[in-house]
Amino acid sequence: MHHIMNLRTRSVVCTQVMHRCRSWTVFSASLLGVNGMLIARHFVMLARERFRESVRRAKFSDRPSRQHCLWLCPSLENACDRLTRLECNNYHILKVSVNGRLHTANERWLMRDSEPLEITRAQAKEYWQGLQVDGGREEILFEGRMKVLEILETTSTITEPPCTPF
Repeated sequence: MHHIMNLRTRSVVCTQVMHRCRSWTVFSASLLGVNGMLIARHFVMLARERFRESVRRAKFSDRPSRQHCLWLCPSLENACDRLTRLECNNYHILKVSVNGRLHTANERWLMRDSEPLEITRAQAKEYWQGLQVDGGREEILFEGRMKVLEILETTSTITEPPCTPF
C-alpha cells in the first residue's frame, strides 16, 4: 500500500520521500525536519482514522464508514467553510437528494494530537454516538444512492463527475 501526500508543491509517495531523505538526494538539512513532520502528521492521521474505524465496526456498524463515505454539508455556507479549511481549489458543490445511511457527528470528537488510548477510545465512541458539543462543527457522513439536483458552485475544469455513479 502506498500513502500519497502533498508536500506543499506536489504529491509524492511517502516512502520515496523517506528514501531520498536517507540518501540526501532531495532535501537540505533545514527541510528534513519540516518534511519529516509532514510525513509524521500524515501517518498519525492515518492511524487515528483506522482506530476510529475499528470502533465503528465493533460498536456502531450501522453507521457509514469514514473510509467509504461522502461528506455532506447542510448548507452552501458550510460547504464553502469546509473547502476553505481543506484548502481545496478544484471542486463542485452540488445540491443532492440522498437515499441511504447518514450519520451526523461533531468534529470536536476527532482527535488532534497524540493522547492516551483511553481518551482516544472515549472520543471515538462519542463521535459515533453523534453527541453534539457547543462550538464544534457538524459533519454528515453518507453512504448510499444520491441524485444530483443542481450544481450550486464550481471552480473545476473536470468535465465528468469525479466518482463513478452508483
